[in-house]
Formats: sequence, structure tokens, C-alpha cells
Amino acid sequence: MPEKMKDILQDAKGALTKLNNEALKILKKLPQGPDDHVFRRIKKSMATANLTIADLEHMTTFHEMPDESSITKKGVDKMLYETGTMVENYNEIIEMAKGVIKARKG
Repeated sequence: MPEKMKDILQDAKGALTKLNNEALKILKKLPQGPDDHVFRRIKKSMATANLTIADLEHMTTFHEMPDESSITKKGVDKMLYETGTMVENYNEIIEMAKGVIKARKG
């Protein structure tokens, strides 16, 4: 695996880890009722991010795709596109949660 590709995968993993850390802080401030859709969405996003982090780690460690196929540019591009879309959605959910926390305080 080229170093540049490995660096990009590590950057994606770092972005997800950072979001998970931020989400953990937010979860502590959100009510945990069964009807709190924001809390559930953050939990679901965090679980998805953890699976993606594991996939990215698998790729950099074993130099293969998570399904054990060979790494290809097309496969990595698809993985990065899906990861980028997930990061974007995760960011939106985190920002929504910050708004909920602020509104409940105010």
C-alpha cells in the first residue's frame, strides 16, 4: 500500500475518532429517555463510526479491503467516499445535539 494512501486512511480514522470523543462528551449532557431521538442518533452514529474505524485499521494493518479482497484505487475511493459522507452526517447530528443541549439549558 502506498504511504500516501495509508496516510489518507489514517486521517479518516483520526477524524472519526475525534468525532467519537466529541460525541461521548455530548452524550453525557443529553437526557437518555427512550423518546430522545438525538441521543439515539448519536449512539447509532458512534457505533457506525467504530465499525468504520475497525475497517480502516484492517486496511492499513493487513493491506487488504475489509472483505479481504485486494486493495484497489476504486475500492479505497468508495470507502473514503462512504466515510466522508458518514463524517458529514455525524457532524450534523453532533451540531444538532449541541443545539438541543443549549436549548434545554436556556
